[in-house]
Amino acid sequence: MPQNYNAALIAAAIQDHLSLKASGNKTVTRIPPLYSLTRKKNIKAVVDTGLRQSSTKLPKFPFEKVQTEYVLDAAPSLSLAQKLGIVECPAKRLSEFDWKTVKEKSNSRHDSCQPCVICKENFGEESQVLLSCSHVFHKTCLQAFEKFSNRKSCPMCRQQQYETRVIHEGRKQHYHKNATIIQAAWRGYVVRKWYTKLRETTPPNNPILRRRFFEKKLEEIVDKTLKSYDIGVDEFLEEMDQSIAAHRQLFNSFNHCQIGLEEWKKIKSKALQREHLDCPICVTSITVDNGPIPETNSIFDLECKSQDLSGIPYTSNSPKRVALLLSCSHIFHKTCLETFESFMRDSAPLVCPVCRSSYSKRLLSAI
Repeated sequence: MPQNYNAALIAAAIQDHLSLKASGNKTVTRIPPLYSLTRKKNIKAVVDTGLRQSSTKLPKFPFEKVQTEYVLDAAPSLSLAQKLGIVECPAKRLSEFDWKTVKEKSNSRHDSCQPCVICKENFGEESQVLLSCSHVFHKTCLQAFEKFSNRKSCPMCRQQQYETRVIHEGRKQHYHKNATIIQAAWRGYVVRKWYTKLRETTPPNNPILRRRFFEKKLEEIVDKTLKSYDIGVDEFLEEMDQSIAAHRQLFNSFNHCQIGLEEWKKIKSKALQREHLDCPICVTSITVDNGPIPETNSIFDLECKSQDLSGIPYTSNSPKRVALLLSCSHIFHKTCLETFESFMRDSAPLVCPVCRSSYSKRLLSAI
């Protein structure tokens, strides 16, 4: 203790030091200024002659921007006793070289790549602080820890009265990680697209897959050819169906035209054995003229010349309608059957309306 100071000054200095120490010697956090308070400069007009080429630069990515690092803790205010040398002064603050050494020590342990020890979350884009003991935390997490513990000690090593510095290592790692994921996704997309195109152009070596490859290629060529020409496939197929149906009907008629007169007589005899016959289409009676009737022992056949097939006596005033006999022994009015045939011409081959069998027809009076 210096001898040239009187007791009153020393007592005041010690009392000031104790009161400052009891208050905690709180420091004010220094925030970097957003705008520098400089004097306004005289602005001069610049004439654009067109000779100077404007350099257009692409915008930088967030992790390429210059992000400054700064110390949060301001220099502690010295008490009167410390200024007079009565009490030992605090330790000297870290220099830029010391902070660089501490940061390299932290990066060697990859602390910024790991989650925050307090909240167990990745640093991401949140503010990150580096302590003088080389440990890193979220800025908000460290402030909450100091408020909760009511003291300033590192949560990891319990060092007292540390210094804090804002760094951006965790943010850089976050940006690089996201950029790596995006690049991997894009490269995967490019490779898959290239592989798909390769499979479409290059045949495989496996015989089965090679056969499927050429079958698919042939199918694609045929589809493109058909789409490029308007040949009316539906109309063409419809005409073919109609032609086939007409030829089938003609062939069936040729097969039934070979029936002889004796066979027609037998068919007529079989048809006349049905008593009280009506036309199945119009449900009216069928009359016949005095044509030849097959010889049978039926009383109804002997009286057929003077009666219609429904049993009603025939008179000269009764209207006469020509009757047709089919090879299936069914009788119809000629007009009724022709109407039925015209109605069913576009469908399947013509068949008998009663028994659904193909037929050959002949006038009943000509037998």
